[in-house]
Amino acid sequence: MNRMASAKEIATGYALAGVTLCMGVYFNLKIGPGGVGEFVFRTLEFMAAVLILKYTFEWGRHRGFPVGRADGTIAVGNLIRNLVMSAIVLGAVAAAFGPLMLLVVLLAR
Repeated sequence: MNRMASAKEIATGYALAGVTLCMGVYFNLKIGPGGVGEFVFRTLEFMAAVLILKYTFEWGRHRGFPVGRADGTIAVGNLIRNLVMSAIVLGAVAAAFGPLMLLVVLLAR
């Protein structure tokens, strides 16, 4: 059984996802839309989504909604709950890092 991440590690993971989104916006604007800039942006966006999913599933485990049961089966209700929580957290991370993204846009131009 994996150890559970602490609340500090979960918050750090969300912060890292926000910074990753900001880096994606910066490189997309700096390198240019289309081609390599778009690829870098999509790659960093994917990495941020994976981070948010990982730490939201850990958060769900903390709250008592583990996806995997003791007998090895998947709790579909908990899976859906964690995916919905991930979508909500993505919006919250984007809103929390909105001012930093605006600063990044100003710096990139």
